[in-house]
Amino acid sequence: MKKIMLAFLAVMVLFVAACEQGTVPTGRGIGPYVGGNDALQIKFEEGMPPSEFGEDDAVDVKIKVVNMGEYDVPENTVKLKLFGVAPNEFSTLNFDFKLVPNSLYPIEKDIFDVGGEALVEMGEIDYSGTINQQFYDTTLFAKICYPYQTKSDIEACITSKRIEDSDSEEVCNYAGVNLGSGSVSSGPVQITSFTEELRGLSQISFKIGFENRGTGNVYSDVVSCEDIDLLTAQQEKNKVHVKINNVDPETISCNFPSGSGVEGDLTLAEGQEKILVCIMDIDQTAQYTQSIDVSVEYKYTETTKRDIKILSNQ
Repeated sequence: MKKIMLAFLAVMVLFVAACEQGTVPTGRGIGPYVGGNDALQIKFEEGMPPSEFGEDDAVDVKIKVVNMGEYDVPENTVKLKLFGVAPNEFSTLNFDFKLVPNSLYPIEKDIFDVGGEALVEMGEIDYSGTINQQFYDTTLFAKICYPYQTKSDIEACITSKRIEDSDSEEVCNYAGVNLGSGSVSSGPVQITSFTEELRGLSQISFKIGFENRGTGNVYSDVVSCEDIDLLTAQQEKNKVHVKINNVDPETISCNFPSGSGVEGDLTLAEGQEKILVCIMDIDQTAQYTQSIDVSVEYKYTETTKRDIKILSNQ
């Protein structure tokens, strides 16, 4: 009996801890996604360039890209660019955006822990500047620009005030609906909250939260990588395209800045959650659970760097 009680207490401790961390959802439970904020990771390949080399050396520069998120990135859509050093002193490097020719498959729950990767040659360093002392310290930066999508499989409780006020057997609890574990795919722009409220007798509202949880910048997918640094492109910064994919557009309407519908653009606030409100017409006499498929499309940029020391040959 003592052993049974100890086992029960251990289970309860784990359950409470999980609840405090927000890992126990009220809906279906474990969803189809790994989740998280990762997407494409970028870094200089080890030793390319090395952190220290001679003035007369010619060293290769290569960038490794790995998909650690859950979107299948199409071929010829990812672009890389070097910057941060004087082009006239590093003339053998390629400072234009360079395409990653292959597609990058995503991670997949219980199948792939690491997604597709690519190693991209960006030229070589053959330094042509003048070093007046024993060495020259500088930093080489690289930027990645790519399209990405965040997807979701959110379990909603469809009900009505009439049913809630009746003695009908409860199928689901609309007040307890939230984002269950694994309900949102891995990506830097995250769906951060999902709540429901009853409206009148025949409507229910969804409040869906969005936020840039990554370390880079998000832009509208209509902006080209080449134009992102232009002043005119800044009006497209923090914009994402949101779409409700699997609900009859005749029954649901979301309040986008440009108008109501099942899809539109949202402008995210830096470091804050952006809330989208959707109103759905429902049957007053039925209560059931329904998957809500929300997708977010955007373009994303991030940078990495490599500190280098070029030794003088004098």
